[in-house]
Amino acid sequence: MFLRVMGALSGVPLQRAFSGWLLDVLFERFPEDMRLLAMMTAAGRWSGSASGDCEPVLAAIPHRDRVTQIATLSDIDRAAFRRAPRGRMAD
Repeated sequence: MFLRVMGALSGVPLQRAFSGWLLDVLFERFPEDMRLLAMMTAAGRWSGSASGDCEPVLAAIPHRDRVTQIATLSDIDRAAFRRAPRGRMAD
């Protein structure tokens, strides 16, 4: 319902942050809503934020694991929404 309401509001930019496992569940249980989200993302109305795949506390894990977590979720976003999240991880 939320996505349908947001989809009807043109000109409202939105940000999303979903973990990899949550995206899997949403695509499985709510395919129509996720198609709408993909269309809104393609239109530039909804953008993703870089995060970790398994909701890690990034500051608490080693750098190589942070990079892997962010890269994994970015790959999922690219596959699902044809666009990677924006943002840059500091070295």
